[in-house]
Amino acid sequence: NTILSAAGNYTIHFDDEVFLDDGYTVSRSFTLHFQAASYDAAKNVLEQIKNSSYCYLLRDMNVTNQSGTSGQGCSVNVELTCFEYRK
Repeated sequence: NTILSAAGNYTIHFDDEVFLDDGYTVSRSFTLHFQAASYDAAKNVLEQIKNSSYCYLLRDMNVTNQSGTSGQGCSVNVELTCFEYRK
């Protein structure tokens, strides 16, 4: 919530949780789409995700500059997998 507060609009779609073979690690893939006022603002959001306390695997990313169109800033689509331990 805090990280995405800099984004104008955002949507997140989560896949189902998957327990890995060790029985403790859970992975959950998700897609994140957000709008940012500028490329630098989009980069800042992505850096905050990278530097957060959670472990993510970046699977795909697309950043589109919207300058010169009816919209301003950047549109970002990211596919990530989050890993966490559960006891």
